[in-house]
Amino acid sequence: MTTQTPGAKILTNAIRVETATSVSGPCATTISVEVDSALLKNVVKGSSEILRVFAVVPEVIDGKPQWREEELQAGGSHFNAQDRRMETFSAVVRGPTDVDEKGIGVGLQTASETVWASAADVKLPSHAADEEAK
Repeated sequence: MTTQTPGAKILTNAIRVETATSVSGPCATTISVEVDSALLKNVVKGSSEILRVFAVVPEVIDGKPQWREEELQAGGSHFNAQDRRMETFSAVVRGPTDVDEKGIGVGLQTASETVWASAADVKLPSHAADEEAK
């Protein structure tokens, strides 16, 4: 599993993350990520081509907290309200997770380095799937 190392590059302004957990039916967490291509290119040394995007998701197995890595799939791109190109990625993580309590980590691997959406000690926001995001 990929974990954040001390001194990891954090790109809160270039990577936007939203998570939603199901509140009825089968347990699942939806993770949606948007990456500002121009900001990424300005910050990443060398090639800023995105090789993969992944989430590190908390779960409890046999009463013990654990983290598992989930690969996000590319969903194309769009232009936002500021006319900036945003690349999109998403995944649906099946089964119970501890996202509401622990948050998730989202990493983006380029040919030259791995960057993160937030610092390891910062909890990214999550909401119930049938509620509006805050």
